[in-house]
Amino acid sequence: MQAAESGVLATSRQLPALHSRVPVGKGSKLPQLSAVGAESRKAWYVLAAGLCAKGCGSQWRRRTTLRAVLQQEAPLQTRERRSERGKVLPNHDAFPPPPKVPTTWWQLLHHLLFFGLGLWTVLFEPSWVPDWKLTFFMYLYGDFMSALLHRTFDHEECLKVPALDFVAYGFQMHHAWPMESTRGVGLYRLFCDTVRIQWILLVCFAALSNHTLLAAQILYLKLLFGAYGSAVGHFYAHFPEGTRPFAVRVLQRLHLLLPPQHHAVHHREPYNENLTSVSGLTDFIVNPLLKDCPFLPALLTLLGLSMFDIRLIEGLYTGLF
Repeated sequence: MQAAESGVLATSRQLPALHSRVPVGKGSKLPQLSAVGAESRKAWYVLAAGLCAKGCGSQWRRRTTLRAVLQQEAPLQTRERRSERGKVLPNHDAFPPPPKVPTTWWQLLHHLLFFGLGLWTVLFEPSWVPDWKLTFFMYLYGDFMSALLHRTFDHEECLKVPALDFVAYGFQMHHAWPMESTRGVGLYRLFCDTVRIQWILLVCFAALSNHTLLAAQILYLKLLFGAYGSAVGHFYAHFPEGTRPFAVRVLQRLHLLLPPQHHAVHHREPYNENLTSVSGLTDFIVNPLLKDCPFLPALLTLLGLSMFDIRLIEGLYTGLF
């Protein structure tokens, strides 16, 4: 840079000498004048190039300095924004973004056995397929149970209950990171998150329910809509309009799958409305019942229905139909 500046100064000193060489008399010759003019223009070009080089060098140094400052400040600002965003409970620390949890082979085996059993029943034992009345009732019941589950684990008190705290953590972290905990982890990950709850329900069925075909049908539909249906409805409720499959958009407009606009109400503080995750059809019943429901009644109702709902539904269905 110093060499460029010295060249510019040397060239500027030569300009008066170049002008003094220009002949001014009548006998001046045109070729000499044009030669001197060309040499003068060359000197001005060198001067302009040197000034441009100096300006570009200064601009480059300023940009480099600004970039270094921004690189130092950006991580701090990002951490501050993420920390503020994760703060959704007044008496609890901010929730960090959801980690990437790998799936396991036994979760895959569970999914294969579950859907394989359903396919085998349709193909080889069609008489075991539930009728439309039971299917529709369990579809609505799965929507209702997703709301009851949601309301129970959305209580801050649930974070202090052993064996329930890690489940409650996932539900309440979702309020801070809704897109990262749905689209960010993928639908299959959400399926896998339901496997432990499905196993608990299977144990309750084996221990407390009648071992009849109707009871087995109720159990299968309960897991199909309550676990897998809830995961699908909730997953696509967090997708923008242009990224959802056509079939999903149609089902959402028919309210057979949870519409994003309907679910968006739930993501407003204090997160106690529109709690359903399958279709949202039962929210008109759920909202008055569960909106202000305390933690303990919600937990006891969830535990009671999880253990005895199959027996109750079996008796109700048998009496009605």
